[in-house]
Amino acid sequence: MYTAYIDLDTPSGPDLLQILIAAEELWLQKLLNYIQNYLIEKKSCFLRTFAAHVLETILHLESCTTLQNYCLEVICEHSYMLFGTQKYLWLDKSVLFLILSCDDLGVKEIDIWKYLILWGISRIKYKGKSIKIDIMTGEIIPLKNLSNLSSEMIFELKSILDQFIPLIRWFDIPSNEFFQDVYPFEKILPKSIFQDILRYHMNSMNSPTFNSNLSLNRSMQNLPLLDSVIIDQNHVNVIASWIDKKDFNYYENKRPPYKLSLLLRASRDGFSSDIFHNLCDKKGPTIVISKVFQTGQIIGAFTPINFEQGFPMRCNDSWLYTTDSFIFSFKNQQQINANNINIARVADKHKAIYYNSNFGPGWGGGIDLIFTNNQARSNGFKTYPGIRSFIKAINKIDDYEVFQITKI
Repeated sequence: MYTAYIDLDTPSGPDLLQILIAAEELWLQKLLNYIQNYLIEKKSCFLRTFAAHVLETILHLESCTTLQNYCLEVICEHSYMLFGTQKYLWLDKSVLFLILSCDDLGVKEIDIWKYLILWGISRIKYKGKSIKIDIMTGEIIPLKNLSNLSSEMIFELKSILDQFIPLIRWFDIPSNEFFQDVYPFEKILPKSIFQDILRYHMNSMNSPTFNSNLSLNRSMQNLPLLDSVIIDQNHVNVIASWIDKKDFNYYENKRPPYKLSLLLRASRDGFSSDIFHNLCDKKGPTIVISKVFQTGQIIGAFTPINFEQGFPMRCNDSWLYTTDSFIFSFKNQQQINANNINIARVADKHKAIYYNSNFGPGWGGGIDLIFTNNQARSNGFKTYPGIRSFIKAINKIDDYEVFQITKI
């Protein structure tokens, strides 16, 4: 056994799983590690397609944590390949529990609740017959709809779902969805939890009493620390959506794939142009954020390239080429919705970024936006059409920050 040769190129994905199980039983740790890495590197298509099945197969193999974690990452990133299909109804409860415990599961909380209800119903009987569920149409046979659940079935459903209740981020479910899709199942939830959720939705200032961690959006947990006195993670989600050229709320329920590292805070480091260039030049993609005095308006810009001297040079003025920069604004720090945000993308790509060592960061040939001393000024609007509608010519600012942005 210790000198045998195993050809892993010939066996199929399912066969490799059986070899993996045998290696676990025989305590062949080196072979276990090798097969796990081989599956991830050479059989990734198989793993992506059957991630839930693979996870179910190896869940109780103590030495297969590498492959288990990989399958969980695939499920979280491509959750639509599992949820919303019949496959998730067949999941063992231990596998479903592990999946729903993930902080980065890419499914809305209310949808998780709906999927969980259907998963539970598929495990009870109606008049002695198994209940069949068509995920695509939403048809429940022979029940027709959920309102036909008897008190006995509700009791059985409560017993099935009891261990999953603490996994739902109840306070991340909007009030209208709570009253429409959760309230009818009041009897399934423990009374103390239901009353806590109800109090929260009647008055969102109420603090949860049973587990405050469940008020956190999955996508907000375990994120890199944001060191800012101007914006919070909600602003970052919007900016990340714009960077990826998506709708502003694209990352509302997803983990944005960016980390922001503070390079400069004017209130701490100073407002001078020398400080900006010393701390921020040649740092790669950056986001500049400022807060306007008194109004609280947030004005900022995304630069996908280095701040550095460009061409043509004219009296210390130069410009840099990019197609992906943009200027944006949030009306205030508190409210984020379609009516309170604005974005202007670059139109003249040859003069997207303005560079002058005597000034702070700048954008546009106009100059459309520039930070100098404690002001954000807008002298033009041709490079970034539309900015004049949301940025005044002269804006006194309380503070501004520059972040280096990296993909994670």
